[in-house]
Amino acid sequence: MAHPADATDRAGYRMPRSWGADDVPVGTPTEAGADPLGGPGLAACDVEEGANAPAQDLQKGSRAARTAYWVAMGMFGASFFILMLADFLLYLHASKFHDSDREAAAIVSKKAVVDLGHKAAGCGVTLLLVLSGAHHRLHSRMRKIGECSWPVLADVVLSIAFLALFLLVREVVDLPFTYFKLKATFADGLWNADAVSEAMSGWFAAQLKIVGKQIGMLAASALVLRWRFGWLLAWTGIFALQMFAMSQPKLLHALAGPVAFPGTEFLVGRGFPTARPDVSLNRLYYHESNESDGEHFRTSRRESGADLEFVKGDSTLVIREPRGREYATTAKGGKSGWLVDSKAAPAARVRSRDGKTLRHTFLNLAKDRGVEITEMYMKHQSHVSLHNNAFAAGMGGERVVAVFDTLFLGRAPGGPRVAPAAGPEEDATGDALHTASDFLGMSEDDDEPLLPNTPTESFTDDEVLAILGHELGHLAMSHPTWMLVWTTGFSFGKWALAGWLTQSAIMAGAFSFVAPGVVPGLFLLDHVLKSSVDLTEHIVNHGLTRIIEFQADRYGAEISPRYAEGLLSGLAKLNKNSRCLFSIPWLYEFIHYDHPSTERRVHNIENIRKQTHGAPSLLEVGAGAGG
Repeated sequence: MAHPADATDRAGYRMPRSWGADDVPVGTPTEAGADPLGGPGLAACDVEEGANAPAQDLQKGSRAARTAYWVAMGMFGASFFILMLADFLLYLHASKFHDSDREAAAIVSKKAVVDLGHKAAGCGVTLLLVLSGAHHRLHSRMRKIGECSWPVLADVVLSIAFLALFLLVREVVDLPFTYFKLKATFADGLWNADAVSEAMSGWFAAQLKIVGKQIGMLAASALVLRWRFGWLLAWTGIFALQMFAMSQPKLLHALAGPVAFPGTEFLVGRGFPTARPDVSLNRLYYHESNESDGEHFRTSRRESGADLEFVKGDSTLVIREPRGREYATTAKGGKSGWLVDSKAAPAARVRSRDGKTLRHTFLNLAKDRGVEITEMYMKHQSHVSLHNNAFAAGMGGERVVAVFDTLFLGRAPGGPRVAPAAGPEEDATGDALHTASDFLGMSEDDDEPLLPNTPTESFTDDEVLAILGHELGHLAMSHPTWMLVWTTGFSFGKWALAGWLTQSAIMAGAFSFVAPGVVPGLFLLDHVLKSSVDLTEHIVNHGLTRIIEFQADRYGAEISPRYAEGLLSGLAKLNKNSRCLFSIPWLYEFIHYDHPSTERRVHNIENIRKQTHGAPSLLEVGAGAGG
């Protein structure tokens, strides 16, 4: 790709060929009183305050402009090459997996192909805009419209229109890839049918909303960056809002909750077919009351989907809308099997989980280790998808931990139960709830018939506690605070870069704009330098988060051998449930993964088990048994 820098202007300095006769930089000598745009000369119309001085700098520094051009385009090309290479390596890696990983590999391969095509199209469109000179020619025409009669209109409204137009060009190119990537994401079979239907039917409207928000952000940025230190004002405002949000307990609890993790037993529905009309009975049911018609358990009122209650009567079990339509029933206390919409459902089961023991064990662990936990939450995710997760948030005196309800849904787990924690004695509600296991007939540890196509497996108590121990490590080492510091620092860098680009005559001249300003700066940031900035942000932020994930794994695994083993089996289950590959090419992980690959995390925890607890490696034992 050759740089168009062969033409020499009347002042004797070299300039990019793409400046042409119609787009000579402001301040370049021309016919007396003549504007290169065909309008009145500079003496008749002040194009932009301070525009002549930067143009004179360009005359002295055309070599710097050419250097800036090549550096920017080199960064552009290198970043796209690295990103596309990472996608290609992921595709090759996924294609090598055996039959046991075929499903996950197929999903990963589809996403890699879509991402590869998306990046290639984005790279091509940006190159076309830059090399054709469309960006500076359109900008010159827009300046010509309002630079004399309506200076404010030209400086603000037309600038926003210019930026919005190029944003729309990029979004139009992105649309088909966004659509196919969404379809590939839903292909893992973990998404709720209603969520998929809603997302696909409202996809185009959602894209329009996103574009509208982006244009609004562009407009706000264009207004703020008109001032020399506007970038600093914008960053300060964003930082203040972040600090305010972090200091508000209500906002923090709304993020994690709003359902507190149950301090009693709760029930888990599994193996139920979908009831009419498209109602899932595979939910969590929390104890609500004891009434004349039996004990009542109810789904969370904050949860999306039908509001359901589970009622244990004298001789029947019923899942229904509160005081309304019955979806599933059974006679003889559950011994005769379930009927869903009057049809037999032999695989349907309702089992109990000991929320009290889990909650008290974790909170006592946090207390023993000097970590203050404000609340422990159950985050409802199952109405959207079956993806498993947990997280910790907050700093100072407000710290919360939340687990997704999906950890308890799916095929029943095996393995030992945790020993009862030393904690407050059970209250009357807890005593009453202990009869739940009696009338259900089985606990989670018992074997039961399973649907062969059950997509996920629920987590044992040991695995849930091990994951909570990992999250406790994040809070103990103040990782949320450090993450805020990192993201704030990178945000400062991006706003500072935006401020510099809007004021740099060298960068404006390098890409043939007539003068520095908001339009050249944001165009370069959002199109030419976007891939380089995004790549740098991913590498730095994801690299730091992978470090803290390793630290949290170490914290959880060092609690006890039992926690280490629970974390190992939990990670393996999480990887399988999420349809992820066990190993990932190092370049793709280096750029895109904010968590280490499961393979690296498992080996790290195995080393900790051997070093801290003297336990034999489970991987070595497995390899020896296999040999």
